[in-house]
Amino acid sequence: MNLINDDHLINTIYEDVTFEKGFSGLDFKETFTKETIKKSEKTLISYFENFSSEANIEVKLATISHNDYIFLPIRQKVNVVDRDSLRVFQKEVEDVVIEDLLIFREQNASNLVREEADNIMGANANEYRESLEKWKKRLRYHVRKKGIKAVSKILIDRYKLSVAKENNIKNWMSNQSIKPSCLSELLKALKFDPQEIKEILNAATEIRSAHISAGHHISRTLMNELDKDLENIINENGFYRFESKKFEESFFNIAEIEKISDETYFIPENETLKIIKG
Repeated sequence: MNLINDDHLINTIYEDVTFEKGFSGLDFKETFTKETIKKSEKTLISYFENFSSEANIEVKLATISHNDYIFLPIRQKVNVVDRDSLRVFQKEVEDVVIEDLLIFREQNASNLVREEADNIMGANANEYRESLEKWKKRLRYHVRKKGIKAVSKILIDRYKLSVAKENNIKNWMSNQSIKPSCLSELLKALKFDPQEIKEILNAATEIRSAHISAGHHISRTLMNELDKDLENIINENGFYRFESKKFEESFFNIAEIEKISDETYFIPENETLKIIKG
């Protein structure tokens, strides 16, 4: 028994119809995921940049294994692992590229070189650090009082310090800056007397030398602690985590750089070289 009469049927077959090349559709990853990543990166950067501080440091944002993030301080060298030789060496952040293997301490990574440098300087470490901090405090005071734009203009126009751009002043005020190329002239502009200038320059020289030695020591030590099958572990898991026998109670991470920003940002130093979950 037919429930629908032939009179009620509609013929959906059309004659003389041709189909041209139409809309090709959307690539989900390209259309939606890419935009989401852009938004999440902007949100992340905005969040950390809102922690305004005179001691904020200049960084680049890198995407690492598992779509996590990490801020790399551009005035500080980072440790990188050579895939073939497993040699650990220091690299300027400006020279870091995609597929580099970054190695860093899990806790307080930004302070590792400073801690080792202080061990090298021994009893003189506090004295040198305090001497270095004198000019930074004075510079911060002037920035608070006059504003960074005015301080930059005064240093450039009155004291002929052409490098005293606002970004450079921000970097000088951070803990990572030790001995800018113009430090002697800057100390004069900040009204330090000749004896103070001599002491500060000497302290800066000693600290910088200790930091260089500490960086080399850390690289050599970590190289001796790497798993010989590191390349396969990274390929399988995307990262590698191990406990150091030389640096007491310290865990280290190795992660692959998947992307790195062209732009730089200013965030608190203690937020650098930390894994931020994506």
